[in-house]
Amino acid sequence: MLSGAQPGYDPIQQFMSELALGPWGGFMIVAFVGLAVLVAASAAHLRASGTPKLLTHTLALAAICLVGAGAITLGDSVSVHVALVALAFALCGLAMYLLPRLARTHGRPMDHLISWGAGLVMCAATALGGLLIPVGIAQRLSAGALMFWLLWVVWRRHG
Repeated sequence: MLSGAQPGYDPIQQFMSELALGPWGGFMIVAFVGLAVLVAASAAHLRASGTPKLLTHTLALAAICLVGAGAITLGDSVSVHVALVALAFALCGLAMYLLPRLARTHGRPMDHLISWGAGLVMCAATALGGLLIPVGIAQRLSAGALMFWLLWVVWRRHG
């Protein structure tokens, strides 16, 4: 939505965080906070099902990093913003790895495949961004894999 409101923005070649530099960039904090709420809600959902604190605290810390990344934009500090986003995604990747090992509600073989598969897509997209995949596409694939995983976590508990 914001990409249409920012003249010259190229969603294929530019990072999503660059939208914060445009005239409507203040709305990017809504995107970061929204993702943080989804991560935190997933952590709370898992904790309510008895999942160990290591996993749920990992996700809670990722949510805090996402809020920080929304508050500190590329325009404020490139290094802090990028570090917070990278840490949030690394923590979520760790949670993707740990979930089928620690959560009794997500321990079936298919759960391993889905959780680790989403983590692999997220990591591969990030690693290949700018090399084999345009950075904008890579970042959207990585974020999409994370969103898929978060929604699956909640659905799987009820499924």
